[in-house]
Amino acid sequence: MTDMQRGRLLVTGQFILLGALALSPSPVDTVVPGLAFSVGKVLFYVGIIVTVLAFRSLGASLTANPVPLENGTLVTRGMYARLHHPIYAGLLLLTAGMVLYSWTWIRLVVWLLLV
Repeated sequence: MTDMQRGRLLVTGQFILLGALALSPSPVDTVVPGLAFSVGKVLFYVGIIVTVLAFRSLGASLTANPVPLENGTLVTRGMYARLHHPIYAGLLLLTAGMVLYSWTWIRLVVWLLLV
């Protein structure tokens, strides 16, 4: 298996887990404590901001596959000057926020698999 194929496989798994988190049923009778709900919302929005800024920092080097583009350049500006993997960090923050503000055990398990 080549690096590109392995990368596609990993990205496909990530998208499946992200979809499972987004599409899993919302808890109807579960009351999320106020602090967990608030922290979850903050993490969610911070994760969105980090992810968007990381996408913008990559510019033409952006690819879904973790294998760098042949003609890509090493990006060390923007979010990449502060974090080694800001897109992954942003996605983990926003999905952790989803788990906290809409708590279910299945969402926690899916998030742990994503990690």
